[in-house]
Amino acid sequence: MVALSFERSGPSGGPHILLLHGLSSSRESWSHVSHELASEGWSVVRADLRGHGDSPRASNYNVEGYVTDVAGLILAELGGSALVIGQSLGGLTAHRLAQRHPDLVRGVLLGDPPLFEGDDGLRAASPAAAFFPTLVARIRAWQADDATEEEVAAAMGAQPSPLGGTTGERLGVGLLAARARAVLAFDPGAMEAAINGEMWRGYDPLAPVGCPMTVIAADPDVGAVLRPEQGMQLLDVNPRAVVRTVAGQAHSMHDDRDGHRLFMAVVGEFLQPFEP
Repeated sequence: MVALSFERSGPSGGPHILLLHGLSSSRESWSHVSHELASEGWSVVRADLRGHGDSPRASNYNVEGYVTDVAGLILAELGGSALVIGQSLGGLTAHRLAQRHPDLVRGVLLGDPPLFEGDDGLRAASPAAAFFPTLVARIRAWQADDATEEEVAAAMGAQPSPLGGTTGERLGVGLLAARARAVLAFDPGAMEAAINGEMWRGYDPLAPVGCPMTVIAADPDVGAVLRPEQGMQLLDVNPRAVVRTVAGQAHSMHDDRDGHRLFMAVVGEFLQPFEP
């Protein structure tokens, strides 16, 4: 088990919300979300997953390892249960956590999670996964060359966004800098596990989840990871699940200048039964 680095905000009492970031990101990606939730009276913890941010690197990046780490954090720091909100890899981790440790999870919200990409054919057809080999090579080069945060931010910010304009314009200066810091700290081995499928080994996306579950899917026309037919499959096996597709929004809507508001509206619906 890896002891995860984390940060708290809001009141010290429960109910606790645990925020889990995506692949090659860090807990900083949740800064706007955690601020809003804490100001509404929630006890919020955002954690760096293994190999990300300030958390230690690990010998493997299978979803079971991520789950073991997060379960340990909930038991040690959050009184033994939490509402878990995860984006992308964080969503995959939250979903598997709810399957394996239902006693630790009061409810899960999954942001465009790659639940089905353990299937080699689906992963090969995924536009997001197709970019991973290029991205991991770029990250390795930045790290080997001791690139500065400013250099990485400039390169990442200049990339076109699927929603138009550039990535930098969609994120703003603060979140773009956070992404740059994240990739410089990131263990590229975690992305290799996503490329070769090791991340999903032993995981069944259609094993049921007993707690309330909301899934936020991005728009298929602008790079959604979770496909509409996959959302229907989740609904078939999870009677307490809700799937929301956010039209016109891409994969990382939670830190997008426009998508954030729409993302938080769904988060508000999810949290309503658990009001602090």
